[in-house]
Amino acid sequence: MTKPTHHILNAIENGTVGDSGWSQSKTGGVVGASDRAEVLLDLRGNLPNPRRIDASELHKLTRVEARTTDPHDPGKVVVYSGTPLVEVLKVGGLLLDSGMAGIRETVRMTVLVEATDGYRAVFSLAELDPELTDRVILLADTKDRQPLPLRERPLRIIVPDEKHQARWVRQVNAVTIRKN
Repeated sequence: MTKPTHHILNAIENGTVGDSGWSQSKTGGVVGASDRAEVLLDLRGNLPNPRRIDASELHKLTRVEARTTDPHDPGKVVVYSGTPLVEVLKVGGLLLDSGMAGIRETVRMTVLVEATDGYRAVFSLAELDPELTDRVILLADTKDRQPLPLRERPLRIIVPDEKHQARWVRQVNAVTIRKN
């Protein structure tokens, strides 16, 4: 029996896999300059530095790949590439504290991901914090090493291991942090 591919993650550059299933690379990118120019993401809410970031800034962050089965063709494996969502939030000044007080603060915060078509999905910040989970939620900009298809652009959230892809938001244009 083969291992399910929906949660196997590889490094973009060298194809190695870490103990948690994730490997990282700070280099590489397959999106051309003309494709990157259209990517804008608003970081909003309870962040020290809410702002808009573009593709060139996203491509300077840690890059990873997520291998998953295609929901429309379960026999096909799809490879998404991008940046862990938590790393994107750090661009807005998000500070994660591993002490007990910091963890208490983290579990009280939510992350709202918004799409250009009005679709929204909510995550607990605890679902993104590497101190609290090994799962990495990906803000993807490529699919099978090509720019995302037009119906998914400019960015897409990939949530490995979810039974339904209801929070796999396509056409992502904003992320908002809220203290609850």
